[in-house]
Amino acid sequence: QQQQQPSTPFKSPVPLPSVPLLPYGHSEMPGWRVDMEDAVLHLYPLPPPLSAPSRSRQHPPVGIFGVFDGHGDAGTISSFVARTVPELLLETDLWRSYAGGSEDLVSMLRTVCPIVDERLREAGLPGSESGAVDTASVVSVGVVGSTKPPTATGGTTGVIALVGKREVVVGNIGDSRCIIVQRNVNVSTANTASSSEEAPKEKERSEVVQKEDVTIVVKPMSFDHKPTTACEHGRIVNANGLVHMKRVDGDLAVSRGLGDFRFKGNGDLKAEHQKVSSSPDMLVNPRDPGSDEMIILACDGIWDVLSNQECAKTVQGLLDEGETNVDMVCEEVLDICLEKDSRDNMTFCMIALPACKMMTEEQKTRSGKGGVAARREAREEKGVTPGQSRRARRAAA
Repeated sequence: QQQQQPSTPFKSPVPLPSVPLLPYGHSEMPGWRVDMEDAVLHLYPLPPPLSAPSRSRQHPPVGIFGVFDGHGDAGTISSFVARTVPELLLETDLWRSYAGGSEDLVSMLRTVCPIVDERLREAGLPGSESGAVDTASVVSVGVVGSTKPPTATGGTTGVIALVGKREVVVGNIGDSRCIIVQRNVNVSTANTASSSEEAPKEKERSEVVQKEDVTIVVKPMSFDHKPTTACEHGRIVNANGLVHMKRVDGDLAVSRGLGDFRFKGNGDLKAEHQKVSSSPDMLVNPRDPGSDEMIILACDGIWDVLSNQECAKTVQGLLDEGETNVDMVCEEVLDICLEKDSRDNMTFCMIALPACKMMTEEQKTRSGKGGVAARREAREEKGVTPGQSRRARRAAA
């Protein structure tokens, strides 16, 4: 749900920061799949800690956003993770003492992810009630997904962005993905996102697009964890696993995930050294209000049919057509991906940053542009849906 005005999903006795908040939105659909196994998290701003020593501390506004792509369990694990991550983060000593700075945000995610995995293992045990869900609380913390307790099978990927006042911190586990789009940034500093992990060096560089006198930089804030990647392959083999047909033990297509405990049974190894690791790769990018346009998080159903650069161009194209509602942008991206023959669940989340080139309602009226509504009207006039358009093109070919 798009948040154009400051609001909080929690009723906190501690005053929240009275600062302008960022518009954000999301959309999701099962696509051609029977089950919807994705979950999305949006909680902005995070409520300040409730502990007594922190009551008087002025907390910089921080938002948490996440996309979790489940597999093998009808979405119960992805939803459990989306609920549990913010709950655990708010309980950490690091959050209670947080006064700004990327180091603490990185440490929070590093601390929380393995604990989430253990909670997930406990919740999936027969007879466990720890995974029971209060539907009202799920809505209050900004989670969209299944409300059923998690199962003992299956797992989920996850990409999580902590958006602070001065930095964006992204933790990634699996092959969901995050990008930042910047405008007129110095090309020589386009690759300044700092990594605390060994990201795939051949894919580290940002994509730079020159359009007239404007330089657009599409900066990857995560890298897919695939079994064939050198560092991932080495860990799998060291854990007595194998990579067959580009899958862990010929089965799982990602090499990091939460859940998937059948790949984490080596009692002699720490969690981060198992065949499938729950340890996130972390990237930190300093915010630049004059250049940063948007943050995009999405599952692989999007990235299967759009490259990072194509995704950024698609979103900007919708904004240029006069769309002023972030939710509507997200919805149309899903329709575009459906038309491009994405066969997977699709989830798309966008945070509009200060430099985002989005029209005001007044500008939209003066321009005569119709945004996503005009696109939909054009489709209705032709009597086709995105899926029908895809089938028509396939038939013509």
